[in-house]
Amino acid sequence: MSGQCGSTVPDALVQSLISVMDCQAGLLGTDGWRGLAGSGTFSAVLTGLLTLALVRLGYRLMAGAATPPEIVRLLFQMGFVIALSTNWQSYNKLVYQAATQGPAEIAAKLFPAAGIDASGLSRRLQNAYDAIRTPPKTENTDAAPAADANGQAGSGQVPSQLAQAPVEASSTRLEAADLLVVIGAGSWIAARLVLALMLALGPLAIVASLLRSTSGVFTGWLRTLLGSALATLVIPLSLSLELQVLEALVREALQNDTVEIAGLNVIVWTFALVTLALTAAAQRLAGGLVEVGRWSLSPERPMGRGDASGGSRAGDGEPLPMRQLSQPAAPGLIATQQRTAGIVQALEARSRTLHEGPSVAAHRTTILQAALAVEGGARRHAAPTDRAKRTELGLDRGAATARGGKA
Repeated sequence: MSGQCGSTVPDALVQSLISVMDCQAGLLGTDGWRGLAGSGTFSAVLTGLLTLALVRLGYRLMAGAATPPEIVRLLFQMGFVIALSTNWQSYNKLVYQAATQGPAEIAAKLFPAAGIDASGLSRRLQNAYDAIRTPPKTENTDAAPAADANGQAGSGQVPSQLAQAPVEASSTRLEAADLLVVIGAGSWIAARLVLALMLALGPLAIVASLLRSTSGVFTGWLRTLLGSALATLVIPLSLSLELQVLEALVREALQNDTVEIAGLNVIVWTFALVTLALTAAAQRLAGGLVEVGRWSLSPERPMGRGDASGGSRAGDGEPLPMRQLSQPAAPGLIATQQRTAGIVQALEARSRTLHEGPSVAAHRTTILQAALAVEGGARRHAAPTDRAKRTELGLDRGAATARGGKA
C-alpha cells in the first residue's frame, strides 16, 4: 500500500498498519467531504430538497395550517443545513473535530484517573505481538535421543513427546498473537474507517433532515456517527487493559525463558468478548442519545385550531369532535351538555372546597363525550321497548290504524 500515507513495514507490521489506516481515515473524512459537497449531484439534491421544503411550507400557509413557530423552525433548519453542508469551517468545528478529537480528550481525562495507561497503544501492541510471536529458543530440542549401550535409542518415545511440547506451545503463541492483532488493531481500524465514512457522508445526511420522509437517513447517520465515535473510546480502553495484563505475563515468560505463557488464550479470548460488549454498549448509548434528541427537538403536538385536520380546541386545550361543529345540536344533546356542565361545576366546587383531588375542568370534553356515548346507547336500547309500550297503550296512532286496516 502506497500513497500519501506511506506503506506498511514488515518489521513493524502492526504499528505501520495502524498508522497507515489512521491516515487513510483522516483523508477519507476531510477530502471525501470536500469532494461530495462540491459535486454537482449534491448541489442538485440540496436544491431539490430545499424547494420541496419551501413548497410544503407554502401549501400549509395557504391552508392556514402553518404556525409561526413552525415557520421559524423551518427557516432556522434551512440555514443550519446550508451552513453545515456547504461550509467546511462550520462542519469542521461542529461535527468533525467533535467526532474525532472528542473521544481522545475524554480518554485523556478518564483513563489516567482510573489508573489505565492508554499511551502509545500502537507501539505497545507491536511489542506485545513480537514478544508473543517469537518464543525463546530451547537447547537440545532438535537433538537426537542418546543411545544406550546396545545402540538403541534411550528412554523410548519420551524425548520425542517432550520435544513436541515446545512446538505446541509455539503454535499456541502464534495463534494468540494473531488473534490479539485481529481483535485489537482490527476493531480499532474498523471503528476509525466507519467514523471517517460517516463524516464524509455528512452533507447528504444533513440535507436529508429537511423532509420528514427522508429524515430517517439523517437519524441513521447520526446514530452510526455517535456509535463509531464512542467505539474509538471504548476499544482503546479494552486494548489498554488487555496489554496491561499480557505485559506482565510475557515479561515473566521471557525472564524464565519458558515457551508457554500461562492463560494466554484465555486472556485473549476474554478481552475479545470485552471489546464486543463495549462496542455494543456504545452503539446502544448512541441510539438512546439520538432518540432523546428527536423527542426533545420535534415533540408531537395534538391537532387543533390551525392544524391540517381543521379541528378546533376548547378553552381547556383539548380537541372537540368534528360532528359537534358540523351538525346542529339536538334538544337531547343540549340537555346532556347542560347536565354534564352542572356535574363538572359541582365536582370542581367540591374539589376546591376540600383542597383535594385533581381538577376536573381539564377533562370537561372527555366527560361530555362519555355522557353522550352513554345516553346514545341508552336511547338505542330503549327505543324498541318504548315503541312497544306506546303501541299497547294505543298512543301510537299509526300502528293502531295499520292494525285496524289489516283486520
